Amino acid sequence: MTNKFFSDERITENDLYFLCYMIERVARKLCQRNRYVVNRITKAYNNGGF
Repeated sequence: MTNKFFSDERITENDLYFLCYMIERVARKLCQRNRYVVNRITKAYNNGGF
């Protein structure tokens, strides 16, 4: 899988595990489901928030 922001770097399995861990961590902190956090991230990303 290629990295969208750094085209010369590849996304590894460890990167994906870290991303899942961070989603889980934020969801627990907010007392929301993982789906809520992912939807908020993708909404901000698609609207140019990042």
